[in-house]
Amino acid sequence: MIIYFMVSAMARIFMPHDAVLVNQKLKGYWVVVEDNRPDRKITDSLTVIRFSECDRKDRKDKLCEYSRLELDRAAITDFKLAKPFKKNWRPQYTNTYWVEKKINKETKRETIHIEGFSEISFHLLKKEVELFSGDSMVVKIRKLK
Repeated sequence: MIIYFMVSAMARIFMPHDAVLVNQKLKGYWVVVEDNRPDRKITDSLTVIRFSECDRKDRKDKLCEYSRLELDRAAITDFKLAKPFKKNWRPQYTNTYWVEKKINKETKRETIHIEGFSEISFHLLKKEVELFSGDSMVVKIRKLK
């Protein structure tokens, strides 16, 4: 029992965690409204994230994509991204996430994994997603219209 506890504690520290989300459609544009990561410095720009639509093949290969871009605050008004930025989307950072095809029988929802986060919670009324690492909320994103 003690050995199991030690091995699992070491695995939590040294191995990267995948975020396990209960399924909500993440496709589209989102803006980071709160970022508590220690390596992030405060700037005047906003971080916009775009989750691409994930087709069956990408989902099977665990290659769904999301990208990130730092934009000027003028790019967003009333939680709406200006059209020129949508048309000329050139991300600074692109990464993959993946969706499990197997549906949770209790919640009837799929599971989404994003590297670097251990848990995610959805606030459907506010259209917000909170990404946690351990017990602390690291990033909060909000859906753009």
